[in-house]
Formats: sequence, structure tokens, C-alpha cells
Amino acid sequence: MDLLKYFIEIDLDSINVNANAGNTITHIPTTIEVKFDFIGDYENFNLLKEFEKDKTCVITEITYFESNDKIIKCNGILYNPNKISEFKSIEYVNIEYNKNYVILNHFPIPKYSFKYIDSEVGCSECGSKFNFSELEAEEYDFDGEDYYDTTTKCPKCNTWDCCEIEYETIKNALIRLNTNIIK
Repeated sequence: MDLLKYFIEIDLDSINVNANAGNTITHIPTTIEVKFDFIGDYENFNLLKEFEKDKTCVITEITYFESNDKIIKCNGILYNPNKISEFKSIEYVNIEYNKNYVILNHFPIPKYSFKYIDSEVGCSECGSKFNFSELEAEEYDFDGEDYYDTTTKCPKCNTWDCCEIEYETIKNALIRLNTNIIK
């Protein structure tokens, strides 16, 4: 059986220079933790306790100082970001924001990002037509290592090697792009 052959071009309008080209680490934001501390009198401390009752915050540590002013020191976590402005209105409250993130290590980010033009391809076995993005590729585990094979599988009849696909390289697309600009 002779395989049908297709050439998939890059959409020239989709080519962008990646600002983070070459980076191998990405910080992915997860949560923002809002902590507070308070050193003040009982009256303002009771306002904090009201916020704790409605689950806006949780007080994690309290220290009482016996003196003429009856000073209280406490720390905690603010859970409801919609009430930050109300919370800030309490005297003697200091708020600290901590942005948490996950570090993702990866291969270097390429210089360019791009998309391929949606193209119709066909199966050499059953003759059906479909978008090239519907082709399946084989993934398998070999001695604990994951492998990804670009062998094409027809989404209609499940025949492997149903067609031959050649993808345009970014280098050739940039040449094509520069040729179009000069015209």
C-alpha cells in the first residue's frame, strides 16, 4: 500500500517570539496567602474576634500582656479576600501577602511559538478524510521509560501508518514569512 503524503504548513500569522526563550524553569502561581499580626488593646482585638466568628480569618497565636493598657499580640491568616478593606480598618492590624507558586522544570522554551494550519488528510487504508490534529500517536512504556511515537493512526479505522505527514520547520516558515514581507 502506498501511503498518502501530506505537508502541513505553519500559520505565518501565528508565529511569535517567546519572551522566555531559553528558560528551563517556570514559576506557576498557586495561591496567595494573607497573614496578619496585631498588637493592640482589647477593644480592637474583639473586632478581630468578630471576623474570626464569620470565618473571615483564623487567629493562630495569641499572647496577653498584663499592664495598664491590657495589650494583646496575635497572628493569624485571612481567608476571605473580599473583606480585606474592612479588615484593614481595624487599628493596629498589619497585613502581609505571600504569593505561593510551584516551580516547573522543563526543556528550554523555544525561540518561537506557532500553530500549524488546519489541514485535511486522508487514510491510505480506508480512504476517510479528517483533520490532521485527529491523528493519534502511540505512547508506551519500555523498561520504565515513556516513549512517544509520531507514527500516525487513523481515527476512523485505527490503522497504524495510515499516511505520511511532513511538518514545516520554523526555519522554513520564517524564510516564507520574510519572502512575503519583501513582495
